[in-house]
Amino acid sequence: MIEISLPLMAAQIATFVIALYIVWRYGWRQILRLIERRQTAIRESMQEAEQTRQTAAELEKEYRLRLSQVQQQSAQVLAISRLQGEQAKAGIVKQAQQEIEALRRKAQEQMELERGDAAQALRAEAARLSLVIAERLLRRSAGPAIQEQRLQEVVREIEAGAGPKAAS
Repeated sequence: MIEISLPLMAAQIATFVIALYIVWRYGWRQILRLIERRQTAIRESMQEAEQTRQTAAELEKEYRLRLSQVQQQSAQVLAISRLQGEQAKAGIVKQAQQEIEALRRKAQEQMELERGDAAQALRAEAARLSLVIAERLLRRSAGPAIQEQRLQEVVREIEAGAGPKAAS
């Protein structure tokens, strides 16, 4: 069994007390300082981590806000672009319609001029033919004095625009 020796136990207790005194006198304060430094470092790391987390949360919030603003601006730019495109389209269509109307009026005027020219040419040809017919009729039916008188009447009527009257 185990034998207990009182002098050995007293020596061990004395050694333990001396070792405890030496540790307490020379090492305990340093150990406490080391523990305090470690606790301070851990506390500071935790604070830094919390600050970093808060900063990250703020940055994320700011990022989301900016993203939202960019999306809104993009939507506005797109809407403005669409509106400008529609306005440009309407302007082009309006301009094309005006050009078409101007071309139509010009063609109408040109047709009127050509119709007038054709009518004038037709009148001139009709007058010439009337003179030829009148001259032939006068030569056949009347003497030179009457022919001259009737020819003068036909010419006056043609110049007046009435055209020749039927001879009786």
